Amino acid sequence: MKYIPPRTDIKARGLYCFFFMVAVIGLLIPYGGIVTTIIQCTAFIFLTAAVFLFIKYEITTFTYILTERNGAFYFYIDKSSGKRGSYVCYFPLSDAVYFEKLEKGYNTSLRKEYKNIGFYKYNKNIFTGEKYVIVFENGSRYDAVIFEPGEELASIIKNEMSKNKEGAED
Repeated sequence: MKYIPPRTDIKARGLYCFFFMVAVIGLLIPYGGIVTTIIQCTAFIFLTAAVFLFIKYEITTFTYILTERNGAFYFYIDKSSGKRGSYVCYFPLSDAVYFEKLEKGYNTSLRKEYKNIGFYKYNKNIFTGEKYVIVFENGSRYDAVIFEPGEELASIIKNEMSKNKEGAED
């Protein structure tokens, strides 16, 4: 199953457009004096932030893929920018130990529960969208992947993880 999260975040577009406009206005100020130099440096920082936000949340597309191979399910995330794409996440679902809808304070609660955990965000929207976190056991450490699956993909992952837990208990 493949799922591409829709772009629902209008605030992100407004944010990088605002940053871009502030940068343009700041860079159009004529040279001279320390104040204008500070304004132009600040404008350059705003321009850098605008380009970063544009690339990360407008151009980049994530595809969440769940495939079955030899009776086991594997979870992939494909990140593509333009014509180029690459897998940025690949785990068998049997290595997943936790899957829930993202709540406030997830960072500290997961850090307390799983020592030596790393966080990876592969979501399309900054402010909107239902985000989930899935934690995989990766040798002696844990990896938490934050992403935006649809309801159908989230229910499939939840069902497969419960099957894996039942199989491990038998």
